[in-house]
Amino acid sequence: MAMFVPAIVLFVIGTEIRVRTEEKLLEERFGEEFREYKAQVRAYIPFVA
Repeated sequence: MAMFVPAIVLFVIGTEIRVRTEEKLLEERFGEEFREYKAQVRAYIPFVA
């Protein structure tokens, strides 16, 4: 249990880095189309409004 909190923290940090990296690549590739999509969809749980 002592390692649970640090593991969650590392998971969240890693996920944030991955999401930002992927969003940058998608924005470079798809431009305005991706920016419109991003404005409507959440990054972590897309199907939850």
